[in-house]
Amino acid sequence: MTALSFIFGDEGFENYKHVISPAIVDGTGAVTQVENAIYYGKFIQSGIDFVIIGFALFLVVSFINKARTKAEKLKADKEEEAVVVIVEDPNPTIEDLLTDIKVLLEKNRYYSKRCS
Repeated sequence: MTALSFIFGDEGFENYKHVISPAIVDGTGAVTQVENAIYYGKFIQSGIDFVIIGFALFLVVSFINKARTKAEKLKADKEEEAVVVIVEDPNPTIEDLLTDIKVLLEKNRYYSKRCS
């Protein structure tokens, strides 16, 4: 509430009230009847605090959800790279098998050069 205290004063909203019946003080200064008032400022202050805390929690949860989504996407990309499914005819020829082996060996050589 420090930013709003420039506008509403240092006391904030908590001291805002509607006095129904004022306090009655006798001649000696003793209070014979206490003030009867509705402190609507406390309600406003609680509402503002609720909105601020709710917004902060929203930011935290949205950050966690974005991080989780990115992690799942990276995990899916890694799984997609790791799994290579070749769907061809059920009876491949020897040339097709040798070509597939050659491609896999070239990929393995490429990755081993990259990692070292």
